[in-house]
Amino acid sequence: MLDLASWGPSLLVYATQQRGLAAWDVRMGRDAWALPCCPAQGALQRVALDPASQNWLLGGTSRGHLCLWDARFRLPVASWQHPTGAGISALALATAPPQRLGLGLGGGGGGGPLLYVAAGDQEVGLWDIAEAKCQQARHSFYLTFGAGVNVCVCVSVSFLT
Repeated sequence: MLDLASWGPSLLVYATQQRGLAAWDVRMGRDAWALPCCPAQGALQRVALDPASQNWLLGGTSRGHLCLWDARFRLPVASWQHPTGAGISALALATAPPQRLGLGLGGGGGGGPLLYVAAGDQEVGLWDIAEAKCQQARHSFYLTFGAGVNVCVCVSVSFLT
């Protein structure tokens, strides 16, 4: 098991290397369903869930793919790869209003769910998963100036259209 999240009062959704995403029903004591992930996309190692309506699930793989499923019908909706191809190390729902995230009044995208996606070396991006589009990226660079002096520089880039 590579990642685990509770979903509703009786389901635990988990990611595995062999089976993709699966949901364990604690009432029945067995899997309620499973959503396979294409092995060519890498091992599914992170999961993010729709907390409000339980309509979608998003998985992140070791090869940088993001896979979106419609949870109501258990069907894949979209799949795209992170531009660097780096493995997805964390997924987190952005819960603040778009204006607080620096996206302006229009939200900077299609108004879909926004997720933070950590991938690659020192990078976190804010993605609109309905459009499979990165809205912002934040990078950290560590600079070393002799005698053990290290400085962390953070750069933020917005991709508003």
